Amino acid sequence: MNEAQQAIETMRGRFDQQIMATEGVVSVGTGLSEDGQPCLVIGTSGPVDAVRARLPQEIFDVCVEIRHVGDIEAQ
Repeated sequence: MNEAQQAIETMRGRFDQQIMATEGVVSVGTGLSEDGQPCLVIGTSGPVDAVRARLPQEIFDVCVEIRHVGDIEAQ
């Protein structure tokens, strides 16, 4: 695991519960950004900008991609 991936995993460990408790967040994970870099990927059910404003600002010390994925329902 490279340094960027480690930083993302550390950030996710610190803030996973707080991110998931944020209104409009339906998923959080690690993945690749659109340009292929490791990043924290946050899925939303609502507008990305509204969710971004409610997230802890510390998470943006690493690469973060927020994507509208819609509602997720367990079956």
